[in-house]
Amino acid sequence: MQTRATKTVFFSLYSMKFDMETIVLACQRKETWAQKALYEAYAPQMLGVCMRYTRSRDEAQDLLHDGFIKIFESIRKLQQPSALPSWIFKVMVRISVDYVRKNNMVVYQEVDSDSLVGDIENQPFDTDQFAVMDVMEAIRQLPAHSRLLFNMHEVDGLEYSEIADLLQVSETTIRSGVCRAKQQLKTFLLKN
Repeated sequence: MQTRATKTVFFSLYSMKFDMETIVLACQRKETWAQKALYEAYAPQMLGVCMRYTRSRDEAQDLLHDGFIKIFESIRKLQQPSALPSWIFKVMVRISVDYVRKNNMVVYQEVDSDSLVGDIENQPFDTDQFAVMDVMEAIRQLPAHSRLLFNMHEVDGLEYSEIADLLQVSETTIRSGVCRAKQQLKTFLLKN
C-alpha cells in the first residue's frame, strides 16, 4: 500500500525533467514512472504518425498502443539513449506499415524502368504557396497507395531503399509511386 509520502515522492520524481539516458535506463528496468513519462512525451507526436497510415483515429490509437508495447518490450536492446527519438519513430512507422500491408490496404504494380520517374523527379513542386490545411486535405484525397508512399518519403523522410525494404517491392516501384503521388497532389492543389 502506498503512503501519502510515497505518492508525493513518486509524483515529484515524475514531474522532474530527466535526461534521456535516465529515462531509457529506467524503462529498461521496467520502471512504470519512466514508461509513463516516455509515453506522455512521445504519444501525441506518434499518434500523428500512425494517423497518416490509417483510415481512422481508432485504428491509429490501436497502432500507437501496439507500438508502445513493442517499444517497452524491446527498449533493453537500445544501446544509445540519444537515438531514442528516431528509434521510437522508426518503430511506429514500421508498425503502421506492417498494419497497412497485413490488411491489404495497398497494392503495388512493379515498374521495370526508371525512365518515367526521371522527368517527374526533376520537376519540383513547391507546396509552400498553399495553406497547410489545403495540403493536408489534398494528401488525404490521394489513393491509399499514393498516400502511403508520399507520407513515407516526403513527410516521414524515409529513403526510397528503406521504403522498398519495408514494403518488399523494388526501389524503382517506390520511386515511381512517389512521383505519381506528387503529380496527383499537384493536380488536387491546383484544381482548388
